[in-house]
Amino acid sequence: RPYFLHSVVRRWNYSAEPVAREKLFSAACGIIISPGPPAREADMYSVGIDVQDIKPFREKPYAAAKRFHERIFTAGEIESCASRADAADGFAARFAAKEAVMKALGPKRIFPKDIEISKDPDGRPFVTLRRKSVLPENHAVSISISHTGDVAAAVAIVHPL
Repeated sequence: RPYFLHSVVRRWNYSAEPVAREKLFSAACGIIISPGPPAREADMYSVGIDVQDIKPFREKPYAAAKRFHERIFTAGEIESCASRADAADGFAARFAAKEAVMKALGPKRIFPKDIEISKDPDGRPFVTLRRKSVLPENHAVSISISHTGDVAAAVAIVHPL
């Protein structure tokens, strides 16, 4: 069975026709792929995820790499992270969150500094976009951030209100 799946995946990758790829994938996985009705932008959900190694932020702290941090992070983010005992965790987590938001928004021209990651009074992270035009009408962005000793990760979801 593993050989069969490998064989199907290899044929699937080299197949020129999208319809043939869908049929091969469906046969290999035992699922039915149906395009369904076309989605309206008002109903669209989009997800972005990013994982960031914390080590680079520890090796070049804010004091040693101010120019980099000031190009990527807003003044509020720098103030919030720099006041923490381990600022590298905060910077890496916010960097991962910004990347996840950019991936969820898709191929729109947005820069990291256009995205501000803050916390509400309960400690939940939220996103503020400086350029509202990159977000589809009647949509919002929700994020979740987590970090361990070595890695920070974030997930962003663009969803209808």
